[in-house]
Amino acid sequence: MRERASFEAELIDLGSREVVEALAIQQELAVSEPRVYEMIEPYVIRGGLYGPREKAYHAEHRAGLIRTSSVVGKQERNLAGRAPYTLSIGKEITRFEAGEMGKWVTEYNAFTHYFEEVLRSIGRLRDLLSAGAPEAPTDLTPVQKHALRPTDDTNPSGDKKDKYKQWRDAQDRYATERQGELIGGFVFEVTTTGRNFDFARQAFWQAQGRLARSVAEGKRLKKPQLEGIDVSLADLAGVVSAGSGPGAVIAGLGILVDWALEARKHRKEYDAKMKQLEQMVKTAKGAIADDFEAFKGAGEKYWAHYSNHSMSIWERDKARGEARQAAARLGQELAPSSETRGRVLAAIRMPALVSDAWRSLAIIGPTALKKLSSVLAARPLIEKAKFHYPPRPLTEMDDIIKAYNRANSWKGVLTKEEVDEWKTTNMLWVETFNTFNV
Repeated sequence: MRERASFEAELIDLGSREVVEALAIQQELAVSEPRVYEMIEPYVIRGGLYGPREKAYHAEHRAGLIRTSSVVGKQERNLAGRAPYTLSIGKEITRFEAGEMGKWVTEYNAFTHYFEEVLRSIGRLRDLLSAGAPEAPTDLTPVQKHALRPTDDTNPSGDKKDKYKQWRDAQDRYATERQGELIGGFVFEVTTTGRNFDFARQAFWQAQGRLARSVAEGKRLKKPQLEGIDVSLADLAGVVSAGSGPGAVIAGLGILVDWALEARKHRKEYDAKMKQLEQMVKTAKGAIADDFEAFKGAGEKYWAHYSNHSMSIWERDKARGEARQAAARLGQELAPSSETRGRVLAAIRMPALVSDAWRSLAIIGPTALKKLSSVLAARPLIEKAKFHYPPRPLTEMDDIIKAYNRANSWKGVLTKEEVDEWKTTNMLWVETFNTFNV
């Protein structure tokens, strides 16, 4: 905010600005794509991005951005679409360097979840400011200042305080902080369930590997039976061979079975294949029988963790929306009952909506920055892995390199200076509402 005006002027002079120079890593790790540049302008928190008619619609209309809290603006949709996606790799490369690669993938996936929320909040602010909302308390209009005057012990003030508390409670369900750090809420829960999902994936691979070895060593089964079990395992992998999205390429049995579990629409087929495999081993004894039960149990746990992770993502998105709705309801309560002008009603709602977005950045931003730093610190690990798994298009190593490059390209967006400014601006809004809620 303090340096934004000069920064934007610099952008105008330059025409465009790269987020980060590619540095050596962009060339050293590049596989099949050109050097990646991210332009910083789409991530600058600023207003003035709507034309007059669009601004008037979102600032005054009942179905616009300000007066309908469920509306997601085009800037937020755009930045949410740029969010990095999570990474999934096979069991062999997961174990690289005593499991360090698997830990790195888990850290990278956590970063993607946090950074998506950061991008959404930046986009949300770009939308709100473009609709005429104040960026900071110093930009409040007389009408907005009057609406946020300190409360007292009268009944009208009691209703305002109730709406204020409901808003803060909704924010905590979305993201909870203590001493400036994210410690809870569904934003935090998503990374927890994601980590458990990764662990369940690794446990499934281990169980599958033990069963495959037991089948290969099985001497009590006839050759046709052994071949049948081996084919059935391959069929499980083939469940998703018709296509289940990016990354579902043949990279070994483990990764394809992983995709079979992960693709919800293939669950019934997976269950049918598992039942066929169960029929093949029903007469087996000893290691094969034991390993099959472990394999089957690991699959069920894997699917349960997938469901838990999916549910936590849904709960996070729901909590984000509920916090915004609660902010809007507070703004609605602040307006005089006699006020009917859409422009004034929208203006009174704006401060809480803007404050809500700054809070998300201030709480989630520092954690996202820590995760990004951790991800980028693994460059030596990525370089070492290149020599063991020569990168080629449509391979796991290729995916890892692209993921690292994507993270590296965000360094200019997610900086300590930006995070500090998010926290400072949020504190200004917190002080404003603390003065209001007395």
